[in-house]
Amino acid sequence: MTPMRSASSSSQGGGIAKFSASFDVKCPYAFNIDLLGEKGAIRDNRIFAQEFFAGQMDWITVPTVRPTAGTVRHHPFDGEINHFVDCILHDKDSFVDLANAANTHEICFALDPQRRRRPPRQDGRGHLRKGFQ
Repeated sequence: MTPMRSASSSSQGGGIAKFSASFDVKCPYAFNIDLLGEKGAIRDNRIFAQEFFAGQMDWITVPTVRPTAGTVRHHPFDGEINHFVDCILHDKDSFVDLANAANTHEICFALDPQRRRRPPRQDGRGHLRKGFQ
């Protein structure tokens, strides 16, 4: 059995998302980002958007430290802590709360039949519940 599982979902606004999870793969850490749309695409640190870059013939590579780099200097720890403290001081909910983490894990586990506890909850129209949209 392959260690990779994936699924697709659509949002109320018409967007489509693809989720994937790998539980058993033995490889270096990867943090792939693919944003694909009618006006262009972003793949990791590459951009292709002819409407915004007239005459573009190939990907534009943005030189930056990517999440796969071995260093953590670029990780958003300061911003995360500031957000957490702001939520406490102003008595507001965080967008990265326990419910968000549970939703993410629920999708990952639902993708793998051997680890499935229960399917992701859906609304009456077959869409993933709020938090996945």
